[in-house]
Amino acid sequence: MLTEHSTPGQGFLADVSHAWEAAAAPAIAAGARTCFVRTSLVLDPQGGVLEPCCRCGSSAAGLGWATVVSTCR
Repeated sequence: MLTEHSTPGQGFLADVSHAWEAAAAPAIAAGARTCFVRTSLVLDPQGGVLEPCCRCGSSAAGLGWATVVSTCR
């Protein structure tokens, strides 16, 4: 399980995430209320990445995921 104290991952997506959060530094320095929402893939029959996964024949079994309802809570 990952927490805020876990070490960052390695690779392209970890680098993008780090750069994305670092881009908020000016807002934080200016005193703006800032939060980082880290979510998983959204898998739901009504949208998200479930349909493209099924259409391409790939499996979402090994992925962390959330439904649209739980994501919007």
